[in-house]
Amino acid sequence: MSTPLKLNTRSQVGGNRRKQTFRFCELCGKEFGPLNHLSLRFCSRKCVYAAKRGQPSGKKGRTYPHLQRARIGICPICGKEFRAVKDFSTSSHTRIQKYCSKACWSVRGHKTCAHCGKIFGAKDGSGKKYCSKRCAVADMVGSKSPAWKDGKWRERAKMRLSWPFRRWINAVLARDNFRCRHCGATQNLHAHHIIPFSENQFLGLDIDNGITLCVYCHSKVHGRWVGFCKQPKPYKDVPGAMHAA
Repeated sequence: MSTPLKLNTRSQVGGNRRKQTFRFCELCGKEFGPLNHLSLRFCSRKCVYAAKRGQPSGKKGRTYPHLQRARIGICPICGKEFRAVKDFSTSSHTRIQKYCSKACWSVRGHKTCAHCGKIFGAKDGSGKKYCSKRCAVADMVGSKSPAWKDGKWRERAKMRLSWPFRRWINAVLARDNFRCRHCGATQNLHAHHIIPFSENQFLGLDIDNGITLCVYCHSKVHGRWVGFCKQPKPYKDVPGAMHAA
């Protein structure tokens, strides 16, 4: 417990024409002065260090839980708990510390390539999985391809080039009087499988499994452009295709 403040104002007048102030050291009781600042409490550094001995000094590398009031956060990079001492909030701006250190901050958004295992930089929240287009092309084959169905594309391609398939198309169109069953169009007609060939290949040449659709209605059913020519403007801007908008 520190001793009460003791000031001794002498009648001596210094060079600045002010009274000189002296104080008694809080540790050894020695009088010292004249004081340049009234905040001085000890007569020497030796007394300062002796008074602070046994008290937390706040040195680097030491932790003092009773002095830590900052929020406890979890680093999204290394998963370590840390004190978010850099959080601050004002009337117009709020900043929240997300990373425990600058090392974790510098590798934020880095991902591992799904093909070669190389670490690459990517923006937070992006769905990027590969470090380059070469890795994406090399990895997205077979069942990993977004266009993968069942691996029987050779059988379907062979079936589409056969004469029985051409006769099936003509039979479906003739049954529907060469008119789209959805909008009634008579041009750019396709024969569409009601049950896809990838789900049941035995119904690939069944006339009852076919329906006549124009290219716009056929594209709307599949959710993509299925015409042989280049995709035109949006369907609502194509004359006679307002039905497919």
